[in-house]
Amino acid sequence: MARYHFNWAAYIKGLSQVISIEFLVLSVSFLGFGAFIRDSQFDIFHGMFLTGVIWALPGQVVLVNLVQEGAVWLTIAVAVSLTAIRFLPMMVSMLPLVNNPGTPRWLLYLLSYFVSISVWVLAHRHLHNIEKSERLPWLMGVGTIFWAAMLGVIVIGYHLAGFLPPLLSISLVFLTPTFFYISLFATARIVMDYLALAAGTILGPALYFIIPQFDFLLAGVIGGTVAYYLGRLHNKRNRRP
Repeated sequence: MARYHFNWAAYIKGLSQVISIEFLVLSVSFLGFGAFIRDSQFDIFHGMFLTGVIWALPGQVVLVNLVQEGAVWLTIAVAVSLTAIRFLPMMVSMLPLVNNPGTPRWLLYLLSYFVSISVWVLAHRHLHNIEKSERLPWLMGVGTIFWAAMLGVIVIGYHLAGFLPPLLSISLVFLTPTFFYISLFATARIVMDYLALAAGTILGPALYFIIPQFDFLLAGVIGGTVAYYLGRLHNKRNRRP
């Protein structure tokens, strides 16, 4: 199969997304993580290494907390891996938008590393208006500038830690998932999307009081399954003559 030709000039356009609300929200979150690293008695280079290798803020926070608690490395590895499961459906939903006949597999694998909540939101907001030959380079540009910039933001947050209350520092980390939740309403396109959001919003807090260790996981599985079948039922009814 012939190799698909991409317009790599779009990579520069992706870099320009450094001026966006998504970048601002992510930066504030990583400021909080930088301060959190210092409050946890970790070195700044540890924080930069975690960001460079894991590139998933919840996983980074989980790792730091478990290391502080003295957890065994197998437990830490499993816990961090579970926090990254959310990226699988994100990447699957993006592949049809960026994949083309003859696209090298290694390029898709590389792109998957840079996928984050902020990149996913930007992708679903802009990719439909971008030429297909420019989509993958554009996303690579977005991912690399976000990843590289956050390495510097962590340093700033680390040195600001002395001026930020510990509670505020850790609170800033949760700004990104909060923004992601709100953005889901803007990117929702079909009935199933809205049903899944409603189910997750209701089930999440309820399951926290019943089984807090698996509240998010069960809310996602149960809520998503219910939304899928209710959405199919809704579509069948609308197709009836």
